[in-house]
Amino acid sequence: MLLWPAVMHPTVQVRRHPAVVVFLVLQWYVHNDGLLDGDVHHLSCLSTENTVTCSLAEADLQGSQKTQLEVVAEQTVEIRSLGNSSGGFSPCSWAQRETANMLPIQRFTRDMDGLYTVVCGNSNYSVNISVHVTAPKKRPSIPQLTVSEGEGHTVSFRCASTGNPKPKITWYTKNKPSSQDLKEEKNLDEEMAVSTLDGFHYQASNTNCCATNSQGKECALIYHYDLGKPMRETEAPQILLNPGQSLALRCKANNKKTPVEWFFNNTKLSGLKTLWYSSAFKYFSIESVSEHNSGEYVCKSEDGQSKATQVQVQEEDLIEILELNENVRIWEKEKAAFCLQVQVLAYPKPQCDWITPNGTKVQSDETHDIWNNHTFKLCNPEPGQYQIQLRAGKKLATKNLSLCVTDTPKFTVLQNLHIVTCMTNSSLPQALSWKMCPLPANCTDSAMWKETSVNLQEFPDSDQFCQKKIFFFKACSEVNNHNVQCCLTNMNGSYCSEPITVKSSCSDSSDSSDMVLILMCCVLVFVLLVSLTLVHFIRKKVKGAITASEENPNPEIMWHKSVRVYPAFRPMTAGIGSSTPCDPDG
Repeated sequence: MLLWPAVMHPTVQVRRHPAVVVFLVLQWYVHNDGLLDGDVHHLSCLSTENTVTCSLAEADLQGSQKTQLEVVAEQTVEIRSLGNSSGGFSPCSWAQRETANMLPIQRFTRDMDGLYTVVCGNSNYSVNISVHVTAPKKRPSIPQLTVSEGEGHTVSFRCASTGNPKPKITWYTKNKPSSQDLKEEKNLDEEMAVSTLDGFHYQASNTNCCATNSQGKECALIYHYDLGKPMRETEAPQILLNPGQSLALRCKANNKKTPVEWFFNNTKLSGLKTLWYSSAFKYFSIESVSEHNSGEYVCKSEDGQSKATQVQVQEEDLIEILELNENVRIWEKEKAAFCLQVQVLAYPKPQCDWITPNGTKVQSDETHDIWNNHTFKLCNPEPGQYQIQLRAGKKLATKNLSLCVTDTPKFTVLQNLHIVTCMTNSSLPQALSWKMCPLPANCTDSAMWKETSVNLQEFPDSDQFCQKKIFFFKACSEVNNHNVQCCLTNMNGSYCSEPITVKSSCSDSSDSSDMVLILMCCVLVFVLLVSLTLVHFIRKKVKGAITASEENPNPEIMWHKSVRVYPAFRPMTAGIGSSTPCDPDG
């Protein structure tokens, strides 16, 4: 939303009603040149894409005034009033000139300039507004570049483009602006710009013109072909055009005495012939092409030299992906200097966006553009899934691709009582194996090593894209007293760990079973001994208690002799003093 100031000119006729504020919803551009400060009224406006909301305070309606507004074509105008007493809105309407109808919203087209009356607040007041409708802003059209006969058997190049604001036309030769031999045409439509260039000094290389305004830039060129030389990059093998665009061809023969002609599908064309020093030129141009102009255009000389180009005039926009690697694998050391790349054939000029693995959209700069072949790059990318979005005019194309960054696998080999384990991170393996050399053989001799394969299985993903956590095992009993290596083969090659020596400390499964049995026997013997000790202790206590009972039949005294009683729980039985032998604190 944008805030736009507006200015009112001193010719508004208003029948006022107290406590009323008028809101105008439209996009307008108001000029205040030549107005006195007392005649200028600045409005606070809130803009959207299709409308602009402005407020007109009561203080702005002093005396007879007229408001002039500039409205962009296809915009709408709505007027609302706000009563100060209630704070609510009341509707306003546009009075129609042809009928007595009142419309709450008025849509303006390009031809609707004029004076309009708006009635608000149950017809308590009306406002006369002079509305000027302007064209919407638009980028320059692709210039129409044509060739005509000039003075003194020379040629004249004409470049025309329309846009709003009116475009500025610049001529280029050898990619440098040309400022000489130019002429601007006057008294044209307010949106059209036309420039002509004397072509005598601009025949030896590609010549093009560009139209530029605040909305963008478009260019057109004369397609140049030089006979007697191999086809060069500056000579278009194919020309793509939309209906209504122009086509300008130029052919050069190094011998001015050699006749040169243009042919379309083997039919001779009429064109313009010029001489420049020792060279001869033949031009052919069409101001507005159609699909019937599609075909092969060939420039021929009488001495047998020729060059051809294919012109394709098509209604629809074009995007064709010429080169894209959808599954990219690079080494980690290459990543810093690496760029993802796509090459497309497109018309009109395309735009490219990359969607990165984290969902960010990155606009790609064009790195190469030659005859509708465009190359886009994204450099130093992170590994992951990418999407590329291409747009040319109304045509959209998307492609998915992946980037896998790999490195030489780093192995970890561990040994415990039962197994030898091999671990590493790698792209999906094609083969896994163990290599073993028995001791004390000479393991520097490759013939002493025996290799056994490992069955492939599903491996979990690692933290890095397209990398797996690889781990596999070998029983100790199979590799005891051996030098051992684990090996892996993936798309990049074959790799092996450094050899380790598996010592006799590695136990097989039978040894471990015996060890477990011995430990279990030891535990059982220990439990049996503890049990016997407890039984002996309990029996001794019981026997002592029985003997005491026989000597002293008083059960209370027997109980005190067999149990330690603390002061807090001392029994208060008559006849037993505080110094009784049963009192532990006495």
